[in-house]
Amino acid sequence: MYGTPVPTTSGRYGRAWDTKFCLRLLHQPIFCEHHVHQNYVYTTHQHIGIEFLFCQSGHGVLTLNKQPFPFTAPILVQYASTMPHSLLVHGTYARWNVCIQPDVLLSLLGEPEQPGYPLGLGELHGLRFMDVPQKHLAKLENLFIDINDEVTGQPPLYAKMAFLKLQELSCMVERLRQTCCQTEGDTKKILHGRQIEQLADIHSYIEANLADNVSAQSIAAAFHYSEKHVYRLINKLTGQSLGSYIKEQRMKRAQSLLIGTDLSIAAIGKAVGIADAAQFSRAFRDLTNCSPSDFRKAYRRTSADANELF
Repeated sequence: MYGTPVPTTSGRYGRAWDTKFCLRLLHQPIFCEHHVHQNYVYTTHQHIGIEFLFCQSGHGVLTLNKQPFPFTAPILVQYASTMPHSLLVHGTYARWNVCIQPDVLLSLLGEPEQPGYPLGLGELHGLRFMDVPQKHLAKLENLFIDINDEVTGQPPLYAKMAFLKLQELSCMVERLRQTCCQTEGDTKKILHGRQIEQLADIHSYIEANLADNVSAQSIAAAFHYSEKHVYRLINKLTGQSLGSYIKEQRMKRAQSLLIGTDLSIAAIGKAVGIADAAQFSRAFRDLTNCSPSDFRKAYRRTSADANELF
């Protein structure tokens, strides 16, 4: 059961963009792993894609988008990996995790390109954090094992089979979420959890609409919130203004495109909603302290070494 989130100080995360992880997902859009560690520490990082984390044993603190959640396993977490996240676990930490990159998966499945997240994967986006009752442990582990078998062995149609298992996993997430909401007695905890989910939904909307004019008005209309609620929620849970938060997400998407594509600087600027190339370069430099072209050169020098990992 996760406890009441512990207090945090406001301020920005450090630059923790995991370049090698991004490159891995661009080469292999679905991967599944199982590990066992002792007294595990994973410092703050972020990368492209969507992640499912099934903690089978251990207790500690999972931090997502500046919100720490003390927990005792077993728990299941599903979240957008572009949100900064870190993990501290005491004792024996056993876990499964599945990471997917929907845009690359779409191509692998042979589907036509389309905006947003393909084939219903938008439903997997955001943040879900829940306990796993004893009766569901075996079924959940078997799902991860099946996904791992498909991705590791890569038999014919493995991507489609893995995707079907991902859909089943998504249903499990929603079932557990509804069960937790029905049985949880601490109203304040539920309220805070819903605020975190609302932030994750807003984050997902911003991610899917970076090329457009994202605003408090468009977010409020999409989720039937008031604009005041949008401003207040972003500031409360991130310590940033809405404008700063959107700008940061634009630059993170730009970093991903600079690393993983051959698009021109101007085209990347348009893709993240900044049509003026000079304005885009200034905004990028403000966040990274280097120009987009220098950033691409610096990180591409590491790509050959990173490719040897695959």
